Amino acid sequence: MKKGIKIGLIAFGAVVLLSSAAIAIPKLFGNSPGDIATEVEEDAMLWLKLLDVHYNGAPGTKGLGAGSVGDGKEIGYKGASNNIETHYFVYEVTAQNGLAFWTAKNKIAVGNCPADNWWKIKSDGVHFEAKLPENSECAKLTPNFPGSKK
Repeated sequence: MKKGIKIGLIAFGAVVLLSSAAIAIPKLFGNSPGDIATEVEEDAMLWLKLLDVHYNGAPGTKGLGAGSVGDGKEIGYKGASNNIETHYFVYEVTAQNGLAFWTAKNKIAVGNCPADNWWKIKSDGVHFEAKLPENSECAKLTPNFPGSKK
């Protein structure tokens, strides 16, 4: 009887240990390149939504910018700066001559995507044009980037 209890406790301990390792090991070694690049997709969508609300207003309201685009400060993009830096990316938002621009550049390599590649969006407040990096390894990290062909 005692032998069966010991084996049961050992098996239970092994399950707990393996479960803990399955959770801890990915955190220990960081995120996958695709997970890291998701930051770019999410930031681009945030900027487009803020620009849309600034230009057109929320449903049933007049746009804050009354039909004009704005820079990052004007549209409420990530606080009081037009330039934002994270561990992997540098983001810049500008507006001039009736156009708004959003760019992201990876500061360091992300998987097989070398540093210094650009994701870009240009918008007049109604339409937007998106450009993925020319490097195919970088472009394939962001399949859900606004305007990407699926």
